[in-house]
Amino acid sequence: MKQPPQLYYYRCKNRTLTIRQKFQINYLKWISPQYKYFLHELKPKESIEKEDATLIVFVDNIEIVELFDLYKEEWNKWAEKQKVYDLTRQLYKDLFSLREELKANPETREFVVGNGEMSVGSNRKHPIITKKVSIEFDMASNSLQILDNDTDTLFYNELLLNVEDISADSLKTYRDILANNPFHPLSEQDAKNFLSQFAFKLSSDTIFVDNPCKQDTGNYRITIKQNPAFFLRKKIDGTLQFIKKIIEDINNGGNLMPSLPPHTWRT
Repeated sequence: MKQPPQLYYYRCKNRTLTIRQKFQINYLKWISPQYKYFLHELKPKESIEKEDATLIVFVDNIEIVELFDLYKEEWNKWAEKQKVYDLTRQLYKDLFSLREELKANPETREFVVGNGEMSVGSNRKHPIITKKVSIEFDMASNSLQILDNDTDTLFYNELLLNVEDISADSLKTYRDILANNPFHPLSEQDAKNFLSQFAFKLSSDTIFVDNPCKQDTGNYRITIKQNPAFFLRKKIDGTLQFIKKIIEDINNGGNLMPSLPPHTWRT
């Protein structure tokens, strides 16, 4: 197909401007004002009115149609990049906000990465696997860094402690599996294997979803999504962790610790 003269001009006369830029300069009147907003689909106007009041119909102008198609191809590539930039900027804002909150409450808050978003009915959601990490701000590069700490990856199952008709053995089994073979919550394949197997063993009314954007997951009572997340949580000191461990052991059929002999007390 013979190329329009204008297109030849774009490619040969001035290589410093892209087709998108040239189109914006010469044919911007054909584009809706919202074209700069990359979340909208780019569409041309059906027609425009010239100074002499005559009407030009878009589909009747072959040159403009062909140029618009080329322009749209470049525009779509630009729009996809803008979507990534926009998500990156939003992630940066969210992480920076969490960092500021952490700085304001260093004694009571800690920064955590988690995976395996679990929801039980309409109850609140919480990741199953969590790990404490650090977040630092580099002023020179204006960037945030998330760094691993020398801490264990933990199995969080508080949402399931009072849920009926689930396998209590699975809770203990997978807590032990994670303790003996720890992996990072951001390890995609390790997390997927662990979460999918746990969901299958937990109950017949549980579904594992590896697409965090999927909304319709059916009528399952328990949903477990592979969905990495960063968040702040209240610090849990060693005493409280010890008490929680005893309660979990009792719930799983363990025995109470023997009481101390009378002569060990001092008054």
